[in-house]
Amino acid sequence: MSNNPKVEVLVRGKPVDFSFHALKNGGATIGLKQAALDTKASKTTKKAEPKATKKAESKLVDGVRFDGDNAIIRINGKDVATISKPKGDKPKKAWKSAINSNLWNDQGGKDDQAVWNLRVTAKDYDQM
Repeated sequence: MSNNPKVEVLVRGKPVDFSFHALKNGGATIGLKQAALDTKASKTTKKAEPKATKKAESKLVDGVRFDGDNAIIRINGKDVATISKPKGDKPKKAWKSAINSNLWNDQGGKDDQAVWNLRVTAKDYDQM
């Protein structure tokens, strides 16, 4: 045991040898020997239960999704418009304009910021 009679350290209810160092700020550090820490787990300790894994939901979120040559606009959980990919010189640019025009004019994006936030931007070109 330590020379300090005011401090007693118990591991699993039994006193153990330790080192004690008082700090200037009023705290202290206690060092235990490895033998005091080498205790076997109780036989009543339960095994950790496996964490429940969430099933990947195929729930579609609001926004624009690209399915082949179609862009499907989904608002409030419902598909509201399908815009086919145009042909021509710059089909991606024309498709982006058609999608955003539909969101602004037909779906009410000019009056509802949440709808307008669904617009297609340059980063969406990878999906097109």
